[in-house]
Amino acid sequence: MSEWIPADKELPGNPRCVLATDMEAHYIAVCEGAGDLANQPPSDKRKWVEAFTGEEIDSVITHWMELPDMPNE
Repeated sequence: MSEWIPADKELPGNPRCVLATDMEAHYIAVCEGAGDLANQPPSDKRKWVEAFTGEEIDSVITHWMELPDMPNE
């Protein structure tokens, strides 16, 4: 399993489902407008949304990690 990645250091390189936290709750989320920090749009153009509803998460995501692989069987 992956380690938690600080969201202020790195964000997912493309829009995909990841596990994210605001240190109070966990979300299956997508970071829209993400990429490496050097090439990202200004922070007001990035947002975390809940993967299943598409609704913006209204708290500050502090960490994220890749979802685990699906079982083989």
